[in-house]
Amino acid sequence: CRERAIRMLAILDRIGAPTIAKLGPEAAEVVSLFALHSYLDEMKHLLTLYETQFAQDPNSIYKQAIPPLADRIMIAEQRRQKFGTNWSVDKDGAWFLIPVEDFSQVNTLRATYDLEDLSKPRCLSIGAEEYPLRRGPAVATDQKELTDDEYAEYTRYMFRAT
Repeated sequence: CRERAIRMLAILDRIGAPTIAKLGPEAAEVVSLFALHSYLDEMKHLLTLYETQFAQDPNSIYKQAIPPLADRIMIAEQRRQKFGTNWSVDKDGAWFLIPVEDFSQVNTLRATYDLEDLSKPRCLSIGAEEYPLRRGPAVATDQKELTDDEYAEYTRYMFRAT
């Protein structure tokens, strides 16, 4: 995935923001997945491209990419996420929402980017059998701070080796 992200960044250096007009809707969405699996500095660069394009024309870009990218960056910087897009599993296999800045406003913020209201995780590509999912809307008590070990696991591939 890292190799694809590097190739994607090289293309974006040539063409600019990953707009739907330049890439098509499917590819514009795929770029967002690569962005989430990039190094932190690359994520920040891509978030700037997305946010700048969104400010110019919200419908020209896959705007649903902005909240998870912003949240992932904020968590890596040990800040609270804004949109509630990141959940984790603790050592006992229990799902928890990584804390949100303002839980009471999270759904208003999510709506700006056409995201559904915050709900408990219901679909994942891996882990669903080992870590059963829950149903219903998320509640403030679903939040839990990451432990040091959970943070280390969350950020394991986000920083370049020195």
